[in-house]
Amino acid sequence: MKFQSFTVRTDGRVELICEHGCGHPSKRLQEKFSRPWENTDGVHGCCGCCSHEDFTKYEDEVLASLSTPKP
Repeated sequence: MKFQSFTVRTDGRVELICEHGCGHPSKRLQEKFSRPWENTDGVHGCCGCCSHEDFTKYEDEVLASLSTPKP
């Protein structure tokens, strides 16, 4: 399973996009973008990818890349 990107939605939610094209909310990325986290009870179009360990790995990769200064 692979996560391909992330998106910031117009309503402020930050989601990781999986290989199936589904957006899965990421509280950690949303906080990185200084957007308030509203408890939506995880409601989203789901294919099950967000329950896989790759979700956290990709979340970590994105957070690391956003924290690394670009030359």
